[in-house]
Amino acid sequence: MIRIFQIKNADSLGKLVQGGAAADAPVLQRLQALNPHVDLANLKAGSVLLVPDSAEFSAGDGDPVAGEAFDGFAGDATAGLKRSAEAVRAGIAQRDDARRQVQAAFKSAAVKRVLDADPVLRQQADSADARFKAEQKEGADALDALAAMNDALSAELAKLAKLFK
Repeated sequence: MIRIFQIKNADSLGKLVQGGAAADAPVLQRLQALNPHVDLANLKAGSVLLVPDSAEFSAGDGDPVAGEAFDGFAGDATAGLKRSAEAVRAGIAQRDDARRQVQAAFKSAAVKRVLDADPVLRQQADSADARFKAEQKEGADALDALAAMNDALSAELAKLAKLFK
């Protein structure tokens, strides 16, 4: 099991690692490998470390990551990505609705006559249509990226679950 340990002051690392500052290099290397986000030589109060439950470490003040804490994190991460995907889908739906309305207007006889009579206006309409198509592709690409992110998140959470549980 892995625990979360928050550094409270300068001597917290010494209290955390059995043997304090005299701890052997492999123990500190193991701790550093679990915490690439911090410099163990320059820990500041408030730094958060992941600490294995083992004889080399005394993380009695730490909180366990397994169980509800990890499940809560995994649920929050998954829900956040799901909300992002829903927002992207809603934006795509609004854009597609606007495009359908514009296309319907362009099909009317009056608008066709105006567009046929004014080459500059025709060019602007064609440019708008091209932009709509580009935005449609961007939306599809965004959905593909979100799907890939969801797959990556699921894979990473599965790896973390094995580590923490």
